[in-house]
Amino acid sequence: EVGYSVRFDRNLTETTPIAFYTEGLFLQQLKNNPRLEGYSAVVLDEFHERSRHTDLAIGLLMELQSLERPDLRIVVMSATLDAARVSSFLTSAETGIAAPIVNVPGRTHPVEVRHSKEPLSLSTDRAWTERVLKTVTRVYRGEEPVIGDILVFLPGVGEIRRLREALEPQSIPTCELHGQLTLDEQSAVLKKTEGPRRVILATNIAETSLTIDGVGTVIDTGLQRVSRLDRLGFPQLQMERISKSSAKQRGGRAGRQFPGLNYRLWSKLDENSFPEFDEPELERTDLSESLLELIGLTGSDPRTFSWFEVPPALALERDLELLKRLEAIDDRIQLTALGRKMLQTNTGPRLARLLTETSASEPLRALLVTILQERDFIFDAAGAHSSHDCDLFLRAE
Repeated sequence: EVGYSVRFDRNLTETTPIAFYTEGLFLQQLKNNPRLEGYSAVVLDEFHERSRHTDLAIGLLMELQSLERPDLRIVVMSATLDAARVSSFLTSAETGIAAPIVNVPGRTHPVEVRHSKEPLSLSTDRAWTERVLKTVTRVYRGEEPVIGDILVFLPGVGEIRRLREALEPQSIPTCELHGQLTLDEQSAVLKKTEGPRRVILATNIAETSLTIDGVGTVIDTGLQRVSRLDRLGFPQLQMERISKSSAKQRGGRAGRQFPGLNYRLWSKLDENSFPEFDEPELERTDLSESLLELIGLTGSDPRTFSWFEVPPALALERDLELLKRLEAIDDRIQLTALGRKMLQTNTGPRLARLLTETSASEPLRALLVTILQERDFIFDAAGAHSSHDCDLFLRAE
């Protein structure tokens, strides 16, 4: 009765009544079934994260509902949602009535929030690691109040590995939780094990939708890595402070099963400068892949699309021009024959253009594209990325 479709794994049929999709694969479903035949409702969960896939999905669903499927129900959910704004966007074209807001009180337990006296640090240097190490050690040993297992939010795998290495001499049992683990490895961390209190070192993969059995204490560094465009127009991960809504989501992990504690490694005064909500991905990243998908799905100019929040005009024009240079669209903003082939590759436009290029050998093209779109797999002895950062052919070998 309940199925799912995620990357590299699918367990559903055409008659499965409830189907869970990751955001990207739901857009693929829209490509294959643009009228969503067989579906009566779509639920967009964790909308506060404002991923590009979800922002595209809500606009596409609104247009589908208005033009062809007035019977389609759209539900948008999150524990930290700007509900009034979403309700206004989902105004019925037929009645002019905004979507109703349904408040469902969560069955969570109270979480005591404790702020540091020091301001947030945006540098994860040795001094920062020592500061986090000191907090984790004091809490683990009971020198500060502690409840259950300890979940520590860190900005990336590098920081997780460095902190884990620093904790080893303290004989403190640790485990990791991040996107580079297999599904089985992640699932093992979610289950409480017999024995001493655990310290779980996690990225923001643990921020939403997860209940980690036994966790009653959260230590939040307040940092995350966010993809932004560099001066050349390519995505680059940058260290930033989290939003207030993310801090609330992270702290909530401590109150899922019993009353909990949330240590925030920044001052209460410093928190006033945190943004209220996460910045939409479409406002800080390359739009070209989203625009190509939109043109393929709607057949119309993306500048007339029902955006939940319209991306910056300069970015729209820049990335439409990129698609023209890649010969994916023509001057009428329509897909070319090459653009249709590029869309079928399910990669970004630059990599799609490489895959459809006839002058390169096919095995080499496929290999280079695979390397470029996945996480780097060459590390030095300390677990950080190697000094051969730009050597693509070394990775190909």
